[in-house]
Amino acid sequence: MDALCRHTLLIIVLGSLAMGIVSAAGSFGQFAMLPGTLGLLEWLRWSAALLVMGGLAALMVPLGGMLRDRPSPRQANAEAKA
Repeated sequence: MDALCRHTLLIIVLGSLAMGIVSAAGSFGQFAMLPGTLGLLEWLRWSAALLVMGGLAALMVPLGGMLRDRPSPRQANAEAKA
């Protein structure tokens, strides 16, 4: 196989692996939130637990902003030439 085929195959395999890891982490996050929320409700009562959960939800916006696709300069140059 030439280098391009190997590189493409590697991207496909690693992309599938990354998608599986992200899906599993999301499922685990949903599973872990229930006992955590119940613990907050018992420890802080509902009003403070609501504020804590709102703070966690608000963290999703800046953390999601870090997930933007930022192409490397090499990719940007290759796309500009194409």
